[in-house]
Amino acid sequence: MAYRLLQRALLFCLVVHAAAMVSMATVLAPAMDMSVDVATRASWVAQHPWLWRLGWLPWQGCALSDLLVSAALVAWAWKRQGPSQAAVKGLAVAAALFTICAVVPEQYAEAYAVTTMPSLPASDYPAREVWLLVMTGTWGGLAYDIMLVFWVLAVAVAAPASGWKRLTLLLTAVDFLLFLVAGVGVWHVTKTPGYPDFAVVQAANTLAFPLLCVINVLIAGLAGQAMGRDLLGGIRDMLRPLPFLPLRSDITDVVYLNWWVPAERVAHLLPGPYKLEVRGGLTALSVLHYRHGGFGWAFLGPVRRLLPNPVQSNWRLYVEGDDAIFFLHTLLSSPIHALGARVFSDGLPGVWDKAAAHRRDGGRITLQTGTPDLRAEVVEEPDTPLHADARYLIEQNGAVSSDPVWGVTRKSRIDIPIDLGTVRHARVANLHSDALASIIEGCECFAFVVPAVAFAALGDEVTGALEPGRSPVG
Repeated sequence: MAYRLLQRALLFCLVVHAAAMVSMATVLAPAMDMSVDVATRASWVAQHPWLWRLGWLPWQGCALSDLLVSAALVAWAWKRQGPSQAAVKGLAVAAALFTICAVVPEQYAEAYAVTTMPSLPASDYPAREVWLLVMTGTWGGLAYDIMLVFWVLAVAVAAPASGWKRLTLLLTAVDFLLFLVAGVGVWHVTKTPGYPDFAVVQAANTLAFPLLCVINVLIAGLAGQAMGRDLLGGIRDMLRPLPFLPLRSDITDVVYLNWWVPAERVAHLLPGPYKLEVRGGLTALSVLHYRHGGFGWAFLGPVRRLLPNPVQSNWRLYVEGDDAIFFLHTLLSSPIHALGARVFSDGLPGVWDKAAAHRRDGGRITLQTGTPDLRAEVVEEPDTPLHADARYLIEQNGAVSSDPVWGVTRKSRIDIPIDLGTVRHARVANLHSDALASIIEGCECFAFVVPAVAFAALGDEVTGALEPGRSPVG
C-alpha cells in the first residue's frame, strides 16, 4: 500500500537524519571544526580514515531516505483518490526531480570524501575540502531545500484545511530560509581562506536540521489527514513499526458505572466487523473512572513513582466473542499521557480532558469529565452484594479497533488482574450526563469500585483483515 510505504519511508528518514546530526556533532566534529586550522583537520582525517568514513555513513543514509520518501510520495500521489489529484501528482514529481538533483552532486562528493580524502597530500586537502563543502552544502543542500518545499506542498494540498496544516507551511518557510542561508553561506565563506563567518552557516544548520525532523513528523500527520485520519493518527501510522514499550500503573479507586442499554441505541458506534455482546436485546455500556499511580514505561521500575498521576475515564462497549471491549472515549487529565496514548496505541483513543477530576472523601467518590460530559457521585456499600454481572464486566483482556485505512482489525492487549473479592458495591448518589442521556434513558445504573489494581498495557497486534470495501461502521 502506497500510504504505508510513505509512512515507513518518513520514519526511516527521521531516524537517519537524527543519526546524521549526532554523527556530525560527535564522530565528524574534529574534521568539521572550522575554528582550527585546515592542517589540523586534514591530519585528523588522515589519521582516522575509518572514523571519517563511519561519520559520513548516516549522511549517505539521509540521501537514500530522501530518495525513498520521494519515490513513495509519487506512488502515493498516483494511488490516492481525492481532490486536487493532478496538483498532488505534479508536486510529488517535482519533489522527486529535485531529490535527484540533490543526491547526484552530494553523493558524488561524499563518495570522493570517504575514498580519497584520507590519503590526499596535505597540500591538496584545502582545495578539496572547499569543493566538498560547496558540493554538499550549496548545490546538494539547496536542491534538498527545494525538495522539502515540494514534499510539504504535496501533502498539504491533499490534506484538508487545519491549523496544523498552516503551522507546517509556516515552519517549512522558516526552514527553507535557514537552509538557504546555510547553502549560500557555504558558497560565500569558502571563497576566503579560513572560512570567516562560517559560524553563521553552522548556526543556520543547527536550527534547520532539528526543525526538518519536526516537519518530517508533521508531513506524516498531514498525509494521515489526507487519508481521513486526524494529525495524530497519521503520526501513529509513521511510528507503528517501532516496538511497543510496556506501560504500567498502580491505579486506585476504579469506579465502574454500568448500564444495560437497548443495543440499537449504540450499535452504530461500534465499527465493523465487530458485533455487540447482546443479552435479551440489551448490551452493556460502562464508564470506568480512576486515578493512575506512576503511569509510565515498565522499564523505569521504582522511578515510575515520580511520574504524574493523571485521571482517566474510559467509556466502553463490550464485544461479542473476544473477551474485549471497544473504547468510545478515553479521556486523560494529562496532555502528555493523552498524546502518548494516541501516537503509541491503536485501542486507546486518548483525548486530553483538563476538566477530568476524581476525588475520594471517605467512602464517597466524586468524578467528572468535560467533553463528553459526566458528573457522578457514588458511595461505597461494602456490605451490599455485588451486582450479578460484575464478573462479566471486569474480565476483559484487550481493546479492539478497526482500521479501514490499513484494512485490518487490531487488539490492544492489557493486563488488569482484578480480584473479585476486593470489589465493593457502590450506590449511585448522583449522576448527570448530557452526552449519555439519550443512550441511558430508562436504564438503571449500577456501580462498583475496585480499590486498587496493577494495570499493564502490553502492546497491539493485528487480528484480521477487513473485507474489501467494507464500511468502517457496522
